[in-house]
Amino acid sequence: LARGSGMGMGGWTGLIALALVLLAIVCPKPGVDVLTGFERSTTGNEAANKPITTREYTRSTVVLPGGGSNKTQLEAWLYLPKVEEATPIVLMAHGLGGQKDFGLHSTAHVFATAGLAVLVFDYATWGGSDGEPRHWVSPSRHLDDWEAAVRYIQGPALAGRVDSSKLVLWGTSYSGGHVLTLAASRLGPGEVTAIVSQVPHLSGPRASAVSVRNRGVLSSVKLLLAGVLDAAGASLSRVGLHLPPLYVRLVGLPGTATIMALNAKELTNYYAKHPKTMLGGWQNKALARLALEAPANSPLDHVHKLKGKMPVLFLAVTQDSLCPYKAVQEAVEIIGPTARLVTYDCDHFSMYLSRVWKEAIAEQLAFLCSSLQYICNMERAGDAIQEVTAKLPGVA
Repeated sequence: LARGSGMGMGGWTGLIALALVLLAIVCPKPGVDVLTGFERSTTGNEAANKPITTREYTRSTVVLPGGGSNKTQLEAWLYLPKVEEATPIVLMAHGLGGQKDFGLHSTAHVFATAGLAVLVFDYATWGGSDGEPRHWVSPSRHLDDWEAAVRYIQGPALAGRVDSSKLVLWGTSYSGGHVLTLAASRLGPGEVTAIVSQVPHLSGPRASAVSVRNRGVLSSVKLLLAGVLDAAGASLSRVGLHLPPLYVRLVGLPGTATIMALNAKELTNYYAKHPKTMLGGWQNKALARLALEAPANSPLDHVHKLKGKMPVLFLAVTQDSLCPYKAVQEAVEIIGPTARLVTYDCDHFSMYLSRVWKEAIAEQLAFLCSSLQYICNMERAGDAIQEVTAKLPGVA
């Protein structure tokens, strides 16, 4: 529906009227569960995008064309090692509702210190990237942006500076699934050397079922109705009847109409990775239309195409309330010997915090250097891991 529909204006008008009536019944407090209004802010963008120069690498901010028909400009951080030869490159983006300034520099810093180039981008409508309406979470649009970033790496802008024939896809949470779908169904043979998939979303139906249990049936109905209204409004806007986009909260406590219903400990760990000033004026909201697209997003349906193709490192957690651990085990079994699973006994968002992050980044770095057959500067990378770990918040 977000991409378009054959339904006429009369059909959409009727659907909107029905959804409004139902929403009024189950959601008597507009503005609590369903939100409107989001203006992009550039306050703090200059500081967040400040160039970085270390003994091992430089980091600069670049823009690249986004995917799909829109070609919205995407903002990215480009890390280039201070070496003469072209180096392998790691392509990274965050998960659902995440941005590059939500802790991804820590991981990219270690990879770049080890001698690998890194490109970390924001999806269209998020962080430093362009696009309206803001905060549009869409698996299909995200995959368009991932593919556009791959084409940028392969294009003339980075020619001679990176070795695009040695490309690693790195994803976490929602993007942990995106990288699998991208490699399996959108990119050709030999375009991807290895994949890192951290606490990945793999099954739309299973994750949706877990979410319904976490937030409750009534709140889930509110979310679905808000999604219908938002998607219908977007379709009517394309034919001249302009309606404001509708938003719902990204995170909240169980029992609320939020995309990710988290307990108090998980919420603390979730916000621990956020900087004080966030790119684009990030707010705890996303377009409600995600409720209609999310259940169909199942990277697990694509992973069989990766069997025997490339090494894949999965990092999963046993206490994941968002992305079922069993689905990760199934993915590893489907892919076979080229897949490896490392498991941690913690919740989803502890992966970004001190102790767990330290263990996980060491696994990832060893995997990358081995898969790429590249001599990494492990001594300096080890120092970088210690340096970052000392600054990261601990697990709640």
